[in-house]
Amino acid sequence: MTERKRLTDAEYAALADDYERNPITPNEVLGVWINPSALARPQSSGGED
Repeated sequence: MTERKRLTDAEYAALADDYERNPITPNEVLGVWINPSALARPQSSGGED
């Protein structure tokens, strides 16, 4: 597993500023496309069903 680098204060400030200028709209939240393959049935763990 690779270690994720932490955001610097400047990177965090830039992200926060961008969000403040362009907040997520309700239409963007409600319009998120769900990929049907993400809803696939879980694989059996090998035990008895």
